[in-house]
Amino acid sequence: MLNIEELTLYITIKNRTTFIDGTHIYNEILVHMPRLHMFNFCISTDTTLDHLVDHLSKNDIQRTLNNIKYQEMNCIVNYGYSTAICYIFSLPFMFEDLTYIGNTFPSIVFNNVKRLTVKDEISFKHDFFNGIALSFPLLEELCVINIKPQSLISDKWNSNDNQLYSIIKYPYLISLRLVTVHIDYIDQFLNERKTHLPCLTELTVNYNNLLIVTENFTRDTIRLNCMKIKKLNVGERIEHTKDLYVFKMQRGTLILEDDSKFDGFVFGASTNVTGEVVFQTGIVGYTESLTDPSYCGQILVLTSPLIGNYGVPDEKAIDDFGIQRWVESNKIYASGLIVSTYTEQYNHWNAVESLSSWLNKHNVPGLYD
Repeated sequence: MLNIEELTLYITIKNRTTFIDGTHIYNEILVHMPRLHMFNFCISTDTTLDHLVDHLSKNDIQRTLNNIKYQEMNCIVNYGYSTAICYIFSLPFMFEDLTYIGNTFPSIVFNNVKRLTVKDEISFKHDFFNGIALSFPLLEELCVINIKPQSLISDKWNSNDNQLYSIIKYPYLISLRLVTVHIDYIDQFLNERKTHLPCLTELTVNYNNLLIVTENFTRDTIRLNCMKIKKLNVGERIEHTKDLYVFKMQRGTLILEDDSKFDGFVFGASTNVTGEVVFQTGIVGYTESLTDPSYCGQILVLTSPLIGNYGVPDEKAIDDFGIQRWVESNKIYASGLIVSTYTEQYNHWNAVESLSSWLNKHNVPGLYD
């Protein structure tokens, strides 16, 4: 150990009677490694209050770190009603994971952290999550554990569609876990007037609480943050992901010349188009109809039942004669598509993508009721 020049440690020690602090770092590590010039570490002590002999504060721990004068270090100390956890770590923080921090954490930027768990027995306020967004700018996965309501009047979240808060942005968050939480925190993250989650693709949540917050998948201010969710983990109620799919679809309207309006849900590209509405009464496949030049600039209404569960085959595939197998041309000529029903999940034997994905690629909107 005398010749070690670089050392990286990320460890958790459970059920100690004392926190690991700067004194331990110096006596147990640094004095035994005189050549050490790079030491990246995060050491946490996770214990219960019954085991803990001394209830040291953050300032107590920080003083032991400052006394080392080896490199910049910091600490996080969180006490619960029955548990306590202390982190000591080198700066800059070099690790991608940080677990179980509470309401109190230092005002520094953790540029490398991608996965974080926040847990406390005191409620998390809106400002706390704003601090998380600022201190963890590249966060990709977040788990929240807190059963205390944000408000003393716990049903107040339902009136929070008014713009009472600054909107917190998590630009890179792709996975959010909200299982052991009060219902307030589901609203905190899914309500677009509180939080913006442009990249969220996976949500783990209690299904019944999700129903309440989304008002049975009808509440508009929740829709935006759910738009890109591909994986919904709700335990045994996973079959209800179809409800979320319908919920996250944008609403659209077809307006005719006589001002008649037909409302529905948008799939494919989210854009405005104009064109003559025509009915396709044949039994030819929708991929062939949409790529038929004779429908150029028209909004196509399919009247025949669709077979293939809305999957789209490889548009570049050719037959033995060098002719495109599944499409009439290399582009979609129709300006829009209207169908009676739609599902994103497809199971046609030769499909390579969903109809929505294909339309979006060609900047063509679809509408269904």
